[in-house]
Amino acid sequence: MNPKPTVITNEIDNLKQINLELELENHSLKQKVKEYSYQSYKLHEVQQLAAVGSWQLSLISGKIQVSKSLNDMLLIDEGSIQSWSDIKKFIHPEDQFGFNRWVTKIIKGKKKKTYSHRIVAKDESIKYVEHSCKTFYSSTGISLSVIGIIKDISDIKNYQSSLEQAKEKAENASKTKSIFLANMSHEIRTPMNAVVGLSHLLESTELQDEQRSWVRTMRQSADALSVMLTDILDLSRIEAGAVELEQVPWCPREVLLSALSLVEGQVREKGIQLEHSFEDLPGLVEGDPTRVRQVVLNLLSNAIKFTSQGSVQVRAGWQEAVSYTHLR
Repeated sequence: MNPKPTVITNEIDNLKQINLELELENHSLKQKVKEYSYQSYKLHEVQQLAAVGSWQLSLISGKIQVSKSLNDMLLIDEGSIQSWSDIKKFIHPEDQFGFNRWVTKIIKGKKKKTYSHRIVAKDESIKYVEHSCKTFYSSTGISLSVIGIIKDISDIKNYQSSLEQAKEKAENASKTKSIFLANMSHEIRTPMNAVVGLSHLLESTELQDEQRSWVRTMRQSADALSVMLTDILDLSRIEAGAVELEQVPWCPREVLLSALSLVEGQVREKGIQLEHSFEDLPGLVEGDPTRVRQVVLNLLSNAIKFTSQGSVQVRAGWQEAVSYTHLR
């Protein structure tokens, strides 16, 4: 007996409906695949732009997935990395031990999430990378997977290295200069002291007014140059670590008077007075007369510089302390 036409028609309509739904589902799947491909492409482009590659390791199955950017970074073909051991092959041999310890502690949640090390690409070129990892756990605390991001920081490392080399080169050049000046200190000071001393002697002889003016100018210039030279040489000695304080007998009164005489020209030019008062100074003490003269001379120069009228007064005395004696 033939089926009724109505039943056959209903079956055909049902098949058409199912076919339509399958077509719609297929179209939806194609759209999702297309969207996934597009998102993967965008991810790859972003990672390429940021010099970043990524990987994901399943701690359950042991399977690993790597991004195209990581393949490009390692200069390998897609599919070359199939397991965790394949990843470790590209870690620099000298960094293997530290890297393994770091990853192990990352999985256990006991270590910082970032680690810097080197990788060796397929062409044996060495790259510096910053490796970041994160472990994902189940609701019961079981480690499920680890995701890693590798950022190429070779350019930064190379730039830092070049800066360090330039800094070291500059420091060595400065140190060489300082050592040279420190060693030449005596050779430079000796002729300068002779010029200063002879100009003082020449000024005390019988001279015509014009000649005396010339000699005074020469003496003042020599005194100023001597002070400047002393400061420069002392700075060089400090930079070279060659500063040593003398321990020789010296007369406080003579040292102070010599410092006063060096600024007489400045005092006359400004039209001010230079007064001094020494109380109970001993005849001889032990110490570094050059440093004392330099300190007093710097104080005098500043006082004269900022005094427009009146006078600059210098008072010196001797003060006894519990364990030592010092000039005040």
